[in-house]
Amino acid sequence: MDKETFDAALVSTLGLDQKGYFVVFENVLNQPVRKRVGDVIYLEGNGPLMIPTFGIAEARRTSEEIRVLAESMLANFSLLGVGAEEVADEESSFSENSMNIAFIQLADGRTGIFKQGDLVARDPHLGLDQVIKGVGEDIVVLVDQYANKYSLSSVYSEN
Repeated sequence: MDKETFDAALVSTLGLDQKGYFVVFENVLNQPVRKRVGDVIYLEGNGPLMIPTFGIAEARRTSEEIRVLAESMLANFSLLGVGAEEVADEESSFSENSMNIAFIQLADGRTGIFKQGDLVARDPHLGLDQVIKGVGEDIVVLVDQYANKYSLSSVYSEN
C-alpha cells in the first residue's frame, strides 16, 4: 500500500471492538483486514511499518465517566433492525463468519448502517461489537474503549 492510502485509512476507517481500536485496510485480494497498534503492514517502496498509536481526539475520561455518558447517549438511540452484509442462505446468516450489520437511528435522527467493529459514536467512542438476530427481538452490543458493554434491543412484530 502507498503512504497516502495508509494515512487516509488511519483517519477514515478507525473501528473499535472488545480487543480495542483497529484500522481496516484492504489486502491484495481486496478483503478487509483489521490491523491494531503494533501490527506490521508493508508500504510500497518503504518495506515494513509498525502501526503507530492512534491519535484519538477525546478528553481523557474515567471508565465510569464514559459509562455514564454512553448510557445517556444510548437512551436516544433506536435499533431499527439487523441484517447480513452479503446475501447468504438461512443457516449461515448471523454466524460467526458473516459480517453482520445493524440499522441504528442516532440521537440526531439520522439512520446509520453499521458493520461489526464500526464506530457508532465518536464522543464517547462506541463500537458495534455484536449483532444478535432474535425471534421477536434483535440485539446489538456496543463497546467503549474500556471494554464496557452496552446492549440496545429492538422489538418488532411479524405480520
